[in-house]
Amino acid sequence: MTVKTFVLDHIKTYALAIILGIPLLGGVLYFFEEIGDLAWIYAWGLIACFIIIAPPLFTTLLIFKLTYQAFQFSTTDSSCASASMSAASLEGIGIPCARYSVRRR
Repeated sequence: MTVKTFVLDHIKTYALAIILGIPLLGGVLYFFEEIGDLAWIYAWGLIACFIIIAPPLFTTLLIFKLTYQAFQFSTTDSSCASASMSAASLEGIGIPCARYSVRRR
């Protein structure tokens, strides 16, 4: 890990925390302001739904991005030789291609 990667990862982490945290915190504060005594149940439900839904959703989006943008598969040939990585698309999502190669079995 280089210093540049380290710093960029932290910037992305803080950006995601702000993008996801502000609406979540806003929802919790709304429940406490509007609902009253039972607000903690609704806030707990909101947080529980987020914790249950977010990981599979983000994992699916990440896999979709990596699969459909980084790899090109031939529909006519099912051999390993037909699966080729597109260097331009890999570098487009931040994976330096100079260090990686495709191995055939």
